Amino acid sequence: MSVRISKFTPSQTAPELLESITVGEQRLRLLDDVAARIHQAQTSRSRNHTLVVGPRGAGKTHLITLIHSRTESSGITLSWLSEEAWMTLLGYGDFLRSVIEAADNAALVETTASSTVEREAAIADHAAAHGPIIVLVENFDQVLTVLEREGQQRLRQFMENTRSLLFVATTTALSRDFTGQDSPFYSFFTTERLEPLGVEDAQRMLERLAELSLSNDLAGLSEELIANRLQAVQHLAGGQPRMWSMFGQAVGARDLDELVPAFLELVDNFTPYYQQQLERLSAQQRRIVALLGRADHPMNVKEIAAAIELAERTTAAALSSLRDSGWVHHVESPFAEGLDKRLRYHELTEPLVRSMLQAKDARAETPIQAVVDFIKHWFDSGELAQADLGVASAETYRVAAFDQLRTDGATSTARQLTGLIESSGAPRVQLLGRIDDAIAAFQGGDADPVMTLPTTVRRALESRSSELNDVRLDVHGWARTEYGSVPHEDMDRWEERASEMVHATSTSPQALQQLLRWQHAAWDFESAEATVVRVVEVLGDRHPDTLRARANLAGSYWQAGHTDEAIDLLTRAINEAKDLPSPPFQLADWEQTLGSWQKR
Repeated sequence: MSVRISKFTPSQTAPELLESITVGEQRLRLLDDVAARIHQAQTSRSRNHTLVVGPRGAGKTHLITLIHSRTESSGITLSWLSEEAWMTLLGYGDFLRSVIEAADNAALVETTASSTVEREAAIADHAAAHGPIIVLVENFDQVLTVLEREGQQRLRQFMENTRSLLFVATTTALSRDFTGQDSPFYSFFTTERLEPLGVEDAQRMLERLAELSLSNDLAGLSEELIANRLQAVQHLAGGQPRMWSMFGQAVGARDLDELVPAFLELVDNFTPYYQQQLERLSAQQRRIVALLGRADHPMNVKEIAAAIELAERTTAAALSSLRDSGWVHHVESPFAEGLDKRLRYHELTEPLVRSMLQAKDARAETPIQAVVDFIKHWFDSGELAQADLGVASAETYRVAAFDQLRTDGATSTARQLTGLIESSGAPRVQLLGRIDDAIAAFQGGDADPVMTLPTTVRRALESRSSELNDVRLDVHGWARTEYGSVPHEDMDRWEERASEMVHATSTSPQALQQLLRWQHAAWDFESAEATVVRVVEVLGDRHPDTLRARANLAGSYWQAGHTDEAIDLLTRAINEAKDLPSPPFQLADWEQTLGSWQKR
């Protein structure tokens, strides 16, 4: 029997189930810290109020639910205001009424206080007798907006004078009501920004969800495959538990029958909220949000200013406001650590905003690209080709993803970089060149080319940021496969890249072999012979890799019609290989090849 876990309303899920799927060191520490602050408030006059900051779907309600469940049996008075409580508030006095009515103490709830002064007295008297009331309040930024400046001042004054309330509040962003130095609640809270869930935490959460639902589907996939899939879609999940939970339930392509309608419903449900929030922004800020929502990579101030035709100073001020209100954030990346702060890159904070913007742009029956992006990153073309879906909307998205996989080189490249083998046939040699150039630039101290790669590719590179030389070798190998065995004029540029890689890696044997392969493919025999000499200098004349280099060069000579040179070179490689204690395993193949050449 499966259990019910609500992805969108954690307060409706049994607390013990939420406990079992809570992951992430920061979240676990935060629960302990809040418990300590509550205990401190019960034993002293110290009040350390907590403000949890995170976008929608980041797990704020999940944490509030756990704080409530961990505290409710301790005899402490709790007042848990719903997410929508702010919508019906009329002001400060009405907020106090909500605190009283939501309390889990019958005597307090049944008080006949009807005026603001009477409500203040009722709360203060209760706290004096039983300890402070722990107020759990979500969307506190909206509450402060309703209270306005006068109500905010009265609330803070009441809290400081009576010490009768301890707040554990949440907000999607730090508005000026929190950050403005002239605001009543400036520096009032201990602010806790929820960190995005990484791939490892997401995998642990999904495995626990699978266990709770008694589903064996996830268990049927290898840990490596699960991790690689999660790595491939992390830029779409935005580190948010809600999105990870939804994506992780699509174990097989058949699951799209349920996933696609659920995702579309989610977008529909949140679109009015985001549209309302967009209307509160200035025209300049809306243009920035729209631009980032349609871009395939994060952007810095200079790039954004040029795209929307605004002065950089004006753009920087607008971006600062958008960061404060939670719409955008600085991109955290190992590639961005050395960037000048003035050149830092920005992207939208919430993945659903991108989906909402795409839904608004799309014509009727046109799939939302964010959903298509997930499908083509999560599944390979073989799975999508074989899936037989029964829901019309899911089938539409399956077809769109399958079609795009055949033309989208960024997706197939990102999948390969994260360990998901994909042979979609999508043309991508230009992108591979950009990737190699970007890595070379980063190794030379310039991070901008990496940051402007498609986000899905950059994220995949981040997962391998400690092995960039190996990534370059992979990229060169994939590019050679794209060209095939026929020389191409663009191979000269790839030879240059490989030569630069040899220099950057202090003449590593692997880089030399890669350079040789390009010279073979381009039939650049004079350069190849010079490179073989360098291989000999690095490895020695009788090293197996040196012999393989000679044999490969012989093959290129033969393919180009230089038969005598080919036979002489392969004969030399074979004779020298026979003298080795452990000849290369290709020796038998070389001898067979030489025999066939000599018969022609």
